[in-house]
Amino acid sequence: KTYYVAPSGNNAYIGTIGSPWATFQYAFDHVTAGDTVYFRGGIYFITSTQHKSDLVGTAANPICFFNYPGEVPIIDGINATSFVTGIMIEHSYFVHIKGITIRNCLQISPPSSGYDTPSGIYMYRPHNCTIENCTAYNIGYRGFYVMSPDTVYIINCDAYNCVNTKVYGNE
Repeated sequence: KTYYVAPSGNNAYIGTIGSPWATFQYAFDHVTAGDTVYFRGGIYFITSTQHKSDLVGTAANPICFFNYPGEVPIIDGINATSFVTGIMIEHSYFVHIKGITIRNCLQISPPSSGYDTPSGIYMYRPHNCTIENCTAYNIGYRGFYVMSPDTVYIINCDAYNCVNTKVYGNE
C-alpha cells in the first residue's frame, strides 16, 4: 500500500494523498512489509522522538519512508522540553528512509547515559536498512547514529552543526 503524510493532515484520515495522515509516528505505527509512505513537504514539529521497533520488511517488500518527489519534509524538535531524536528505528529489517531533513534536536538537559543524547536518525540493530539523501543539522549530538548493525547503507547523506554546546557540571 501507499500512504501519505502532510503537516496539514489528520491521523483520523485514511492516509491517501487527498486525506493524508499528520505525523511520522502514526505512519510508523501503521505500516507493514511492502508499504511506502510519502511525506509531503513542510515542517513537522515534534516534542518526542518518532520511534518504532520491529518494523519487518523483506528484500522483495521493504518498508519505505520517502519524501514526496520534489518536496522536503522537515522534522523539527525546537519545541521539545527534553531531548529528542528525530527518528529512532530499532530491531528492524529492510527499512528504507529517503529524503527526510531533521533539525533542532538539542541536548536540553544533562545526559545520564549514552542513550539519552539526541540524534537526527538513530538505528539500533538494523538489518539491511538504508538511509538515503537525508540531512541532519542543529543536532545536540550525532547526525546519524547506527549501533550494532547488520548491513546498513548510508547514501548521500549530510550532517552538520551536530554538537552539544551546553556545558554541564559545576557552573
